[in-house]
Amino acid sequence: MRVLSAVVLCIQLAVVLCEDPPTTTTTTEATTTTEATTTTETPATTTIITTTKKTTTTKPPNCAGTNYEKMRKCCSEPPAILVNITKKDKTCGISASNIKVFNMFIMNKQQTTKKGWNNSFPINDTSVGKSLYPLAYFADCWLRAKGVINNETGQIYPERMPYFTTNQSSYWTSVISNAASNCLYSVIEDLSPPKFVKDKKSNVSSAAFFVAQCIAFASIEYCEKRVNSTSCNKDYKMFDACKNYVFPRVLKEDLFELTASQSAPRKVAGKTV
Repeated sequence: MRVLSAVVLCIQLAVVLCEDPPTTTTTTEATTTTEATTTTETPATTTIITTTKKTTTTKPPNCAGTNYEKMRKCCSEPPAILVNITKKDKTCGISASNIKVFNMFIMNKQQTTKKGWNNSFPINDTSVGKSLYPLAYFADCWLRAKGVINNETGQIYPERMPYFTTNQSSYWTSVISNAASNCLYSVIEDLSPPKFVKDKKSNVSSAAFFVAQCIAFASIEYCEKRVNSTSCNKDYKMFDACKNYVFPRVLKEDLFELTASQSAPRKVAGKTV
């Protein structure tokens, strides 16, 4: 009986020893890591299209290219000639050539845009002074001979120019009388006229030249009735474009007691200017 029990025990031990070893199951839990997400917003970009305009440079007028010697024909009622030649008058070698300084506006021929002059008169240019010396000499000599310029001091007395208003209409008498006075102050104060030098031995004050040309300038500016023709309109257009470069103060109405705009507008056929 004991033997049978032992056999049974051995069989049980053998069964136990022959079974697969126990399996250990390891359960790994999935770990979810949540990272903080930073969202960077890209600022909106505004594109501005800039259009660069091409700079337009206005070409200055060619003031020196116009001949005003015949402008009297472009004024329906021009002033009488300021200085006439008579057979007996030999004052200062008077001639048809040198009286132009009183009767015609010619200094525009020297207006220039070179060397930064901007169409103004190159008053201190020695070559210009030399070329204008004959006219300046005649103007100075003639006004001295007529008692307008003091021989000792060189002072100019505009009130001593009554012959400029001889045979003039009441309108031109007023304009020329005021021009004689106001041009003097404009010339002396604005230009400080230098001497025009011919050579080492010959020079003359340019004051008389500029005063004479200023009066000639006023005779164009204050024409009441401009002739309406192709050539005259062309010359007046250039004159109006260039006049502010020469005697700007003479254009101010307060310099003249009587001006074209105050007494009667400038007239051309079909319109008032």
